[in-house]
Amino acid sequence: MHIDHIFYLSKFDKSLLKITELIREQYFREYLIINFSEKGIVNTNMLNFINRCIDEARQYKCDLLLGGVIGFNRTLMITENLFWIDEFLGFNFIIVFKSSYNTIIEQSVKHDDLGLEKTLSLMLENIFVMYPFVEIDYDSDNFLYIQQNNLFDELNRIKKFYLE
Repeated sequence: MHIDHIFYLSKFDKSLLKITELIREQYFREYLIINFSEKGIVNTNMLNFINRCIDEARQYKCDLLLGGVIGFNRTLMITENLFWIDEFLGFNFIIVFKSSYNTIIEQSVKHDDLGLEKTLSLMLENIFVMYPFVEIDYDSDNFLYIQQNNLFDELNRIKKFYLE
């Protein structure tokens, strides 16, 4: 992973419009890492893990790789570290693959009013989340949703089912 693939946007820039602008500017790249967290991606072990997940996700023709979600609807384990999800809520960073650039650009006008997560869920088919990178953002407005839907218990049940 090249550090020049990482782009930082503030929480206030978390919109389809900003992502579309960034894709247009950086269209020549094979993927873009868009980080919305103030924490950043600075740990070398974390960067190595993300790089391995990117390589795996490319093998499975991933459109969008999430570096953590607050919630999701359905999931399926693809590899030990990748889970396919169909609908998601909240994320701190995403990896957008070139295979999805045109879809995002073309459909951004149609779906801009639905909210970023819903729009991306509707637009793209191959959405993966990294495990164990699934995380809870305690600063999120969706903290009550997290408490009602214990994400980690569900992931552990799924992982246990597939790995035993």
